[in-house]
Parts: sequence; C-alpha cells; structure tokens
Amino acid sequence: MMDFVNSTKQTQILQDVLVKNCQGRKSEKCVEDVAHKKPTGQSSTYSPTAQYNSSHGVDRLIPSGIVYMVVTNRERNPFWWVNLGREYLVERVEIWNRKDCSTERTRNMDVTVGPTLNEMKLCAHYKGPSQTGEHLVLGCTKRMRGRYVKLQIQRTDYLNFLEVKVFALKTCSN
Repeated sequence: MMDFVNSTKQTQILQDVLVKNCQGRKSEKCVEDVAHKKPTGQSSTYSPTAQYNSSHGVDRLIPSGIVYMVVTNRERNPFWWVNLGREYLVERVEIWNRKDCSTERTRNMDVTVGPTLNEMKLCAHYKGPSQTGEHLVLGCTKRMRGRYVKLQIQRTDYLNFLEVKVFALKTCSN
C-alpha cells in the first residue's frame, strides 16, 4: 500500500510541475496530457454495463477507479484506443493499473501511435507483468506524430486498467 501512496504523490508532483511549466507561456511548447475525455474504443467490453467501457480510460478518476475501469473480454490480442482529435507529437503514455486484482494481465503490451488506427507504429513495449496499483510510465523511443494511441496485449487474455494519460508536445494554453 505504501508504494501506491508514494506513486500517487509522485504523480501529483509531476502534474503540478507540468502545469507550472506552462503557466504564462502562451505560444511556447510544453508537454501536457492530451487524452482527457477524448473519444475511445476497445476490442470488446467485459460486461454489457457502463462499468467497464472504454471511456473510463480517460476520465481521470484514478483514486476511485476500482468500480469504473477499462476491461475487455478474454480474447486474442485485446486492445483499447483513444482518438486525440488531431495529430500531436506524443512523448510518453502513462497507465494506472488496477488496485484490486488481476494486475498481472498487464504484460507483453504494445503502445502504438499513428495518424489512423490502420497506420500505427510502435511507441513502446511493456514486458511486465505489472503490479497492483502500479503507475507505468512508457516513453516513446522518440516523439511520434499521431492522432491515435492504442494499447494492445499480444496474447489471449483480458485487457484491464484504470487510466491512461497521453503526454504530447503542444502549445501552452495558460
């Protein structure tokens, strides 16, 4: 439990620094989360209820995310994606794993970026397995231009996580 608390504090500190770095710097470039509340999709949904749908991946409800999260059916190569609305230079993708169970499922996962869902290139690969409540920071090998970011497990299993943030270079808006 202590590791998760430290991870949460570290995440908040990082977010505060990013916000402060952009304040008062209109027209300058900075790195921000560009995925919040953007359109999402996934290969399947574990339950017909809204509890496990794709939009929970970008709702920023990390602390209370045990009930609402992304979960696919058990299938071959399950995936989740977010449409950023326009192309950005993606720097890194951060993923928050479940806090309750089945966290070892987050392994052998590709993070891809591209202009369309049919033209994706590898940003990062996570060998895993992930730990309970772990916050993964997956940097692209280089900044990658893309409108879509996709997470895909390369085996037959469920894909599940609490939250995804996509950090990309953009013009500061504060």
